[in-house]
Amino acid sequence: MPHPAPPPGGGGSPRGPGIVDSAAGADEAAVGPWFKGLARPYLPFGLVAVGAAALGAVAALVPPYLAGVLVNRVLEGHDAKLLPLLIAAAVAASLVRGALSFIQQTRSERFGQGILQEIRNGLYERLVAHGFPYYDHVHTGQLMSRLTTDVEWVRTFFSNGFTQATTFVFTVVFVLAGIFVASPVLGALTLVLLPLLFLVILRFDRRVRPAYREIRRAMGRMTTTLQEAVAGIRVVKAFAQEHHEERRFEAVNREVFDRQVRAATLSATYIPLMDAIGWFLSGVMFLVGAALVIDHAMTLGSLVTVAGDFIVLVGPIRGLGGLVNMWEQGVAAGGRLVELWRQPPEIRSPEHPYAAARARGEVRFQHVGLAYDGVEALHDVTFHVAPGRRVAILGATGCGKSSLVHLIPRYYDVTAGSVELDGHDVRQWDLGALRSQVGVVLQESFLFSATLTENIAFGWPDAPAERVADVARAAQVDEFARRLPEGFDTVVGERGVGLSGGERQRVSIARALLVDPPVLVLDDATAAVDMETEWRIQEALSRRLGHRTTLLIAHRLSTLKEADEILVLEAGRIVQRGNHAELVRRDGLYRHLYEIQYRDRDLWERARAAGEGAT
Repeated sequence: MPHPAPPPGGGGSPRGPGIVDSAAGADEAAVGPWFKGLARPYLPFGLVAVGAAALGAVAALVPPYLAGVLVNRVLEGHDAKLLPLLIAAAVAASLVRGALSFIQQTRSERFGQGILQEIRNGLYERLVAHGFPYYDHVHTGQLMSRLTTDVEWVRTFFSNGFTQATTFVFTVVFVLAGIFVASPVLGALTLVLLPLLFLVILRFDRRVRPAYREIRRAMGRMTTTLQEAVAGIRVVKAFAQEHHEERRFEAVNREVFDRQVRAATLSATYIPLMDAIGWFLSGVMFLVGAALVIDHAMTLGSLVTVAGDFIVLVGPIRGLGGLVNMWEQGVAAGGRLVELWRQPPEIRSPEHPYAAARARGEVRFQHVGLAYDGVEALHDVTFHVAPGRRVAILGATGCGKSSLVHLIPRYYDVTAGSVELDGHDVRQWDLGALRSQVGVVLQESFLFSATLTENIAFGWPDAPAERVADVARAAQVDEFARRLPEGFDTVVGERGVGLSGGERQRVSIARALLVDPPVLVLDDATAAVDMETEWRIQEALSRRLGHRTTLLIAHRLSTLKEADEILVLEAGRIVQRGNHAELVRRDGLYRHLYEIQYRDRDLWERARAAGEGAT
């Protein structure tokens, strides 16, 4: 089922806001309309639950009514023949009420689970739609907290809270009606006394809502701390910082503890108070009712009926504190989910996008500028790559190499100038079509907890086995796959932890080659492999890169020597360009790096040659 789309648009800032945890909880005002939109497809289940709750409330009044008849007709009127009928009616009412309760609970759960399914699917779609700018700022722990704890509170609100709320409303309405029928005086008294209870509820609501909002934030911070510690456990152990991380977790865990205790204290204060008010109302009603019976203003049977009706009402009243708790938790959690739901992707397809089945692979940068949070990363970058050409990018760490190549598949949008693929600005391309033309091997080689084959075929799950095997050989994956317990069917573990960094990079290269993109970006793709393996990968890639445009980033000059053109970046600007032979002859950064990397090797080779000559 399609979900509400974010606002239309095409561009986006290089970095997004991530999750903004506003103290005011402004998004809670949008929870009601959001819930209504999500609930609409599952409304039939909700209406059945409401109907069952209404009939159940009516059925709950039958036993008190029968008790009143029992007193008036059987005990005082000595009509013994009526007793079996009253017993049968009470049993029938009990069975009907049980059946209605079953219908109400199952339909309410179906109603809540349906909404929960929509929320999860919609939130996941939005998370997947967000680009690099969003994830540059967001904390994974905050996301996990919202997708688990907050979503579960919304489910509880719709499944359990919905059932309790409808039961309470109908019980109050029908009990009041029953009391008015039995005694208008007691009915009027009930209407006077009940607002006292609702004033307490309103007071509780105003105090507990901020408390639960703070709990949600504290839980998000605790989840973030936990996620970071687990993800970075190797760094923690490498620097012997286990105790530091324990203290850091204890601090956020203590914050959660304090927030929970404060909310529990509020509940412990108000819920017994509401319970006491309920019993107080019952006591007042019994005293007034007893006086009416003594004055012969009502029958004893009517008082028994009213007493029974009040017993029916006391249960929902006693649960009203928990219902308010549930409501506040659900609204607080819903506000945080709405905030996540309403954030549109920073980078998305234009209204009328361009698309092509397969691009030629012509790439052009025209006076490109890029800034992150106001800090310039690229300045006036202009170059052209003809289809099938190989361009290398070199520069010191932080000079803008990765930022440059990330603009081609629109991981970020330029803040000045334009990037074109086949003569069309990449911002005018359909985003999915654009990224299908560009294969990327990032510096960080992420693998899923799946088999080697599944990781290689991630971009083409139905790829023929021989094609997977072919690219695996080209990327030298088969070399280490043979040593694994189940070969290519071995599950590599979460984030590929069963493999070395170099092995993960080889799998990433194979994954990019499998989809056969017309443009291939290798962002320091062989940095983690040894020089011999790199040479073999380069040999295999050379046979495959002739028909595709390739942009590669590397720190080893041996990787760049075969490029048609080399761009040397410094502080986000192109300071040199040319092929290897041309750049070595010129003074500049490239020659300086060449001398650093090759001076010792050249000296060793000359010494070896001199030694062999002497021999």
